[in-house]
Amino acid sequence: MKPENFRSLDLLDSDNAAMQDLCNRLRCLNSIEKIDDIERSILKAMEKRTKPLTPVQEKVLALIEEEYGIE
Repeated sequence: MKPENFRSLDLLDSDNAAMQDLCNRLRCLNSIEKIDDIERSILKAMEKRTKPLTPVQEKVLALIEEEYGIE
C-alpha cells in the first residue's frame, strides 16, 4: 500500500505510523534481489494489509529481515 493512501483508511495515528513503518520495511526487503520466492510471496501479502501486523506476522517479518541483515 502506498503511504499516501493511509489517510483514506481512517486509521488511528499510531496505526498510521505502524503502516508507514511497515511500508518502509517492505520496500527495503523488496529491493533485495536474492529473496526466495516464498519469502517474496509473504512480503507481497503483507503489502496488501490495511491494518498493522499481528504479533505473529511481525515475528515473521523480523525473521526475514534478520536473515537478510536488515535492522
